Amino acid sequence: MNKLKSVVVIIALTGIIFIPGISAAQETKVMPYQSGPSAGMVVLDLLFVRPVCVAGALTSTALCIVTMPAAYLTGVGEQSARLLVEAPWRFTTGRPLGEFSTYRDGDPIGHVER
Repeated sequence: MNKLKSVVVIIALTGIIFIPGISAAQETKVMPYQSGPSAGMVVLDLLFVRPVCVAGALTSTALCIVTMPAAYLTGVGEQSARLLVEAPWRFTTGRPLGEFSTYRDGDPIGHVER
């Protein structure tokens, strides 16, 4: 009878010690590793790509202003504004540094809204 009590006590103690750890391990969610852009891509974007994008966006905005009267008369004013103003400025300012595949809102670059 003493051996049976010893076995029951050992099983009970084992359960008290290990079961909370097992249930805690099952509740822990492992988040997938998400890597951001490398430091080199961030520096490249900041020092070279963004200045070129700003220059291109300013040029395309000026082109849009010059061609806007004719674009509105022909009915393509809104598409012209999206293509020549919104798209370049969104690419310049609407994405994280070093990221060239998606915008901050999750849309892929090259995604055209209609």
